[in-house]
Amino acid sequence: MTFHNLDVSTGFYEIDSMLGGLKRGQTYLLGSRPGMGKTAFALCIVNNLVLHEKRTVVYFSPAERDDGRFCEAWEKTVGANVFIDNTTDISVDMILETCSLVSKPIDLIVVDYLQLVVQRNPVNGSYYSEFQICQLLSDVADKFNCPVLILSQLSRTCELREDHHPVKKDLTDSMIDMAVDNIFFLFRDDYYNEDSLYLNIAEFYIAKEEYSSMDDSAILVWLPEYCVFCSVDR
Repeated sequence: MTFHNLDVSTGFYEIDSMLGGLKRGQTYLLGSRPGMGKTAFALCIVNNLVLHEKRTVVYFSPAERDDGRFCEAWEKTVGANVFIDNTTDISVDMILETCSLVSKPIDLIVVDYLQLVVQRNPVNGSYYSEFQICQLLSDVADKFNCPVLILSQLSRTCELREDHHPVKKDLTDSMIDMAVDNIFFLFRDDYYNEDSLYLNIAEFYIAKEEYSSMDDSAILVWLPEYCVFCSVDR
């Protein structure tokens, strides 16, 4: 498999081999506990797309970033085809509006992260659930014919188990599984165990894939000094 035959390449050979790239019109939820590197992982994909493949990405990041490494990662994309929206309390309506202003075809939309998206019901003013927000983000993927990568925090339940690997029941809304096409988890054993045999090793694994029931995983190397992930053989 070669990257140029993919819909939207992640830049990670192991992951693209599993998925065939990110499919247009589909939603991808990447879940982990805080500190595992969700944002860094998403930035690796963004940097690959805008710097190496000259693709167009819209990145929504409502969270405040005070990590200098995060800022340095964004500096690499200056002048590239990446549109960054740091609006707080962002809604799906605002995501739609921002994407509609982009004059080029969009190749990827990233929402970092789900729990910071706020959407009110126009009828009664109540807040939408994460499940409902993911349904609306699926409509966004359809409208702009591009993959939508949704980063999501997970509940603390995985930290109460002896094996801390996340599973679908760790999602903060149990119905999300029905609203997104694909669910992945990111896990680093050395986050919990400083004597881990898997120092600076991350597991990326599939919990749900739209066209398959496969349970597959990829091993990535975590470079904390650069705040990036890379393939094992690179």
